[in-house]
Formats: sequence, C-alpha cells, structure tokens
Amino acid sequence: MRALNFADADHDKVTGPLITAHKSATNDEQRRRVLKLWQTFSPATESVRKRLAEDIWLPLAESGATGLRAALDYIGLVSPAPRGLRDELTDRLLAIEVQNDELAKMRDRKMRDAGWLKKPGLFGRGRKKNK
Repeated sequence: MRALNFADADHDKVTGPLITAHKSATNDEQRRRVLKLWQTFSPATESVRKRLAEDIWLPLAESGATGLRAALDYIGLVSPAPRGLRDELTDRLLAIEVQNDELAKMRDRKMRDAGWLKKPGLFGRGRKKNK
C-alpha cells in the first residue's frame, strides 16, 4: 500500500471501494481489514470521514458484540468525531444493549477517552454537551 501511495490517494476514489469492501465482508477478520485500510488511508476531509463513520463504523458497532469490539478498537477513526456527528455517535453507542459487562465498560471508557462522555463521578455517566 505504501508503494501505491494509498494514503495520498484521491479520497473520493477510495471511499466507495472501502464502503463496498465493508458491505461485502462476511466475517470479523474481513471487517477488521477494512478498518485497517481506512486507518492507512487516513482521510482528513470532514465529509469523507463522516461518510465512512456513517457507512462503516456505526453499522459495525451496531452489528453485535464482535462488531462493537472491533469498532471500539478503531475508535480513533472517528475521534475526534466528524463535524456534526458526535451526538449521533454518542446516542447510538449508548443505545446499544451490551450483555457483557466488560464490553460495556470498554465502550464507556473509550467514549470518555474520546471526550464523548463525562468522567464518572457523583452524577454517573452522561453525554458531554457540545460547546
């Protein structure tokens, strides 16, 4: 990929194939490979980051425990959140019913680290307000 200057590629030409690869992925390894490609691609354009977050990261996070764990492992792809998407990311992640306490704690910790949740304290967890 480095030899092909993947990171310098035209964002519009790479975004579509990444989304297609995610939609056609049939297992966790393939989905993680898409996230790794996205990480290597490292788009800086807000619109591209937002599209990838909406079409890859959020659906993966909402696809079950394995998908949520993979998405959380790559939370850096959506943190800082693309403009106008932080509240949706926060709301949708908190809406995911997590049966595993360890995974729920991981989700909350990663969201706090990303600045999407308040630090735990007297009033418990809550969404961080946009400034």
